[in-house]
This record gives sequence, structure tokens and C-alpha cells, in this order.
Amino acid sequence: MGTLTHCNYRDSNQLSNYRDSKPPSNYRDSNPLSNYGDFNSLSNYRESKSLSNYRDSNPLSNYRESNPLSNYRDSNPLSDYRDSNPLSNYRESNPLSNYRDSNPLSNYRDSNPLSNYRDSNPLSNYRESNPLSNYRDSNPLSSYRDSIPLSWGWIPRFGTLTAFNQGLDIFLNS
Repeated sequence: MGTLTHCNYRDSNQLSNYRDSKPPSNYRDSNPLSNYGDFNSLSNYRESKSLSNYRDSNPLSNYRESNPLSNYRDSNPLSDYRDSNPLSNYRESNPLSNYRDSNPLSNYRDSNPLSNYRDSNPLSNYRESNPLSNYRDSNPLSSYRDSIPLSWGWIPRFGTLTAFNQGLDIFLNS
């Protein structure tokens, strides 16, 4: 019987008649994955799958038609970048737009708290009105070589060094 069991491979074997009687037989007829392009859950990719007809019914389909991001310059929250976006019309309506027109930092030398650096800034007119201005005129450290207690300190040091050098020369030359 064993011989008969293995004979007529396409008649009596459990794997025989693969396309006739096996549960997975007729791959394109009755297999759960058969007829991929006909009635499989993944079949008819462009017809009935949830992702089918990519440009027709997919949530991402018709990218420039119905996607939340579609029509980037038409209906997207970021669309029409220079038209309706909160950042659009950078030089027209953005809080930072018209940098030299209406921005808090605009017109740097006109209306900014730091504008007109040499005119109205607390640090402006560095050599005129700044607490540190006129460094060699009115600063506590100004006129370093003129009126600071440490000024002219280099002279005695230089003199001491000179005297040392002279003494060294005398010692070496004697």
C-alpha cells in the first residue's frame, strides 16, 4: 500500500493535484490569497483596498486635492505661505515682517531700544555719554597712564629692572 500511496503522485498523494483538490490548490481560484488582483483582501490594489486608488480614495490620495496637506499653496494650514500662513507674507503681516518697518526690532537705527546705537542707546555714544565712555577721560579706570593709583607703576619697575641690568652688566664686565 505504501507503494500505491506514493504512486500516481497527482492522484493519491496528499499534495497531489495541487491545483485540483488541495485546500490551497488553485492558488488563483480558491486560496485565501488567490486571485490577488480579483478578490483577495489585498487584491485590486487600485480598486477596493483601503489604500487602493491612491489618488482617488486613499486618506493620502489626491495629494493636491483632498489630503490635509494637499494643495500646499491652496488649503493647507501652511499653504499659500506668502498669502495666509501665520508666517506668510513675511514682509507684510508677520510679527517679524517688515523688519525695517514694524517689527519691534525693525528700523534698527530708528525706533529699536537698541537703535541709533550712537544716539539714544544707554550704551550709545560710547565716547560721549556711556558710563564707560570716554575711557581715557572720565572712567574710573580711564587715563590709566595718567591718574589711576596704579598708573606710572611701570616706571619704577622699569627703573628697578634697569638698575638690575646695569648692576648685572657691571658684575659681568668686572
